[in-house]
Amino acid sequence: MIRAKFSINKYNEKRKIHFNSRSKREICKEELKLHLQHYEETASELQLQDKYNKLEDILNNITKINSKNISKSKNITSTTTRALLERRAELINITEKTKEIRSEISKIVTNHNESENKGDVLEGIKHPLENSWSFWMFTNIKANTWEENLIKLTTFDTVEDYWCLYHHMKRPSELEFGQEYAVFKNNIRPAWEDNANKCGGRWLINFERRRETLDQVWLIVILLMIGENFENSDVISGAVVNVRATSKIGIWISDWKNEKAILEIGKKLKSTLNLRQKINFHRHEMNKNLYII
Repeated sequence: MIRAKFSINKYNEKRKIHFNSRSKREICKEELKLHLQHYEETASELQLQDKYNKLEDILNNITKINSKNISKSKNITSTTTRALLERRAELINITEKTKEIRSEISKIVTNHNESENKGDVLEGIKHPLENSWSFWMFTNIKANTWEENLIKLTTFDTVEDYWCLYHHMKRPSELEFGQEYAVFKNNIRPAWEDNANKCGGRWLINFERRRETLDQVWLIVILLMIGENFENSDVISGAVVNVRATSKIGIWISDWKNEKAILEIGKKLKSTLNLRQKINFHRHEMNKNLYII
């Protein structure tokens, strides 16, 4: 079985967890419904156009026939005609808008059908990852214990399932203060006490202001990690993003004594992310930097 690196477009949703947006198919249908409703309302207006045109012709004929009495009814006739002409102009504008609406509806239907067809073709095709990964969230509910706040949302092991999660979950910058995301190998919990983390440490990247950068870096870190793009991917346990006044992304390593692997991972991170700032590595048990690059 061929294992996949990460360079693939998003696919149809396979499961729903912690969604912050609706599926494209649902949005497409709602948009189509609104357009059709607007079109139906507009169409009823257009049916009045012929009636107003006929009324205008009748008024013109009446004006010609009663030319002798035109002075008496001049104000009424001219006012009524002017109102009808203005209404006719409005209806002409509605006609043009209706053409635009028809065009938009046609595009929506076409795109929707294309999406449906693509989904049929791609359904069942998946690209497995080297490892199975779990997506965790720390909810930071004050009344809960630390263990209760740590929730395992789902597990994924294919390229398609990851993109499904990414496109339907909140970005790190959209989380509440104190909340966290974590992506770890399936048999490892994002806790220092876990057997896989007891002798480990983490690389830390700090973000003080630009929270949009936090989202970009988080995505790249995850793709590097689950795509096995490090030479020493076997020592990587997972990654955590903490939303604080100074937000952080941490890449957890299972063995703090493995200097070669730690430095290789740190250098790869810094070069790939094009970071100018220094990043540091420290043991979980000690809040002390072991390496700075």
